[in-house]
Amino acid sequence: MKQSINEIKNRLEQLRAMDNNIDIDVVLAKSSSLGIDTKEDYMEIKNLMEYKS
Repeated sequence: MKQSINEIKNRLEQLRAMDNNIDIDVVLAKSSSLGIDTKEDYMEIKNLMEYKS
């Protein structure tokens, strides 16, 4: 799907799904998670996971 005007304007990728009538579920988490948005993020978490195993 192409980016919707709503997604571009608000910079929220979830809006692309919602603008195309796709439901999004939301749940509360007991702890925060890490985002992996770049190759650097991936390498950092990969190294951390390898260190812990």
